Amino acid sequence: MNAIDDYSLFEPEEDSFFDNSHDNPFEDNHDFEFFKDQDAFFTKNEEFQNGDTEFGSMVGNPDEWAFYYHAQTNPSSCALVAQQGILKTFGIEVSESDLIDTGIENGVFSNHNGTPMENVGDILEIYGVKTEKFYNGDIENLIDELKDGNKVIVGLDANEVWSPQSSLDPFNYWKTELPDSGHAVWITGIDKEQGVVIMNDSGIPNGQARVVEINDFLNSWEDYNNFYCTTR
Repeated sequence: MNAIDDYSLFEPEEDSFFDNSHDNPFEDNHDFEFFKDQDAFFTKNEEFQNGDTEFGSMVGNPDEWAFYYHAQTNPSSCALVAQQGILKTFGIEVSESDLIDTGIENGVFSNHNGTPMENVGDILEIYGVKTEKFYNGDIENLIDELKDGNKVIVGLDANEVWSPQSSLDPFNYWKTELPDSGHAVWITGIDKEQGVVIMNDSGIPNGQARVVEINDFLNSWEDYNNFYCTTR
């Protein structure tokens, strides 16, 4: 993995913003040639949120941190709201609107573009929470951070976790690459045995402790250079 200040290894593209200005799969039905049956996924997600599923090798604290979930009200504020929830775990209560004002005043957020990738975590720093940022991370990096009790925000492609698509041919299986839609979420748990990542996703209804299959997560995370920001 590489720290964010090593710009020789990664230069963000002009559209590397987390603005959440993308289609919501709960509002729009897409007709793809290849698709993935979502019934099993949504059943697993509902069971977990209702406490009906046990994850024996879970790292992180998705049950407790689900309490700090907040659905964003601004279509561009996903990274701010992820940081808002983390601030609450440190006893710091700040409204979304106040964070938007703070972000604009400090040049780390705009209503038009959202939060530039390299500025994710800057709001936490402004409020006194130390952070570190990395590109080219992997799932083991996230697991190690969660084991240490750190709070982790990642940048990913919302389309590939909201409406993941894949071929249904077991002999020619592949994940479908969808158009990039920058989004930031708070990773609250990972269970490799069950093959799931748990996140607080401010961009969808009931996005607390949302279960995403690990392969879908990795596919979406890769689109944003496996970026993550972690508390210290």
